[in-house]
Amino acid sequence: MSAMAENLAVEERARRRAEAAHWRAKAAAARARARALSWESDPELRAQVKAILALSPLDRVLGLQAEAEVFARAILIRDRPADPAGPRGGTGSRATT
Repeated sequence: MSAMAENLAVEERARRRAEAAHWRAKAAAARARARALSWESDPELRAQVKAILALSPLDRVLGLQAEAEVFARAILIRDRPADPAGPRGGTGSRATT
């Protein structure tokens, strides 16, 4: 490996370590803010927040990625092919009397 490539690899590792430290600090600050909030008005919300914070950061990220994949596969109702029977199960035309 050339000296230039080695320097680039060292710089990339240092950049990744700094980025990871930045995100760990942001996560710690968010956890501290969440714990400092008053949850007495909604005990169910408090239970949900505690359950989320009990997960490891990796598990939270994996869960968010799974949710993103589900939403990415979902299609909007307006994007589905039209139903030939129409919305009411008829022929699609409205009878007039």
